[in-house]
Amino acid sequence: MPDYKTMYLTLFNRVTDVILELQRAQRETERLYINGPELDAVLRDVNSAAADAAGGLKKRKRPPEKRGSIRRKRRESGKLRAAWKAGEGRKR
Repeated sequence: MPDYKTMYLTLFNRVTDVILELQRAQRETERLYINGPELDAVLRDVNSAAADAAGGLKKRKRPPEKRGSIRRKRRESGKLRAAWKAGEGRKR
């Protein structure tokens, strides 16, 4: 019968070693990217794009004819409801 504990521990150790090696490679490539000469140009482009986008997100005001229309509709519907309850609703 195979020794499952030994098989498991061998696989676990190898997988752990591979994960650590991938993490080291990632750190090394990140370090190369950060120290590279192109990063300043990329950051300048990203910052200018973010500034442009932030300037374009200004809140627009509603036109005067639309301002308060929701409140007005609610008020009118309340008046209609009151008239309906008083018996002055739609007559056929």
